[in-house]
Amino acid sequence: ETPSETLAWGEADCEGTAILLCSLLRNFTNAYVVVGDYQGYGHAWCKINGQVLETTYTRARPVPDPYDYQAYCLFNDKEVIELWPGALGEIFSLLRSVSASAYSHQAPSQAP
Repeated sequence: ETPSETLAWGEADCEGTAILLCSLLRNFTNAYVVVGDYQGYGHAWCKINGQVLETTYTRARPVPDPYDYQAYCLFNDKEVIELWPGALGEIFSLLRSVSASAYSHQAPSQAP
């Protein structure tokens, strides 16, 4: 979702809130949306000067465990940074497997 969609809806998942915050911060600093892993789960957050900005908290506070955030790639409106060759491919593979798993749990049962 775009920042304007997130604002209109008044809520978003981690990707939506990270993209919104990054778009606001980019007006005055070099911020990035980071896509990666947090405690074994796919996640997105913002990063400025090496600092993790968690966008899913209900109030502003430092993250207690910044070393639990493992970045795969960073992006903003100017560039995409893949942190190792193949990192983007790993992200897309994870997204496909999560989507397939969610779909299989939602599929209606077929009666004979």
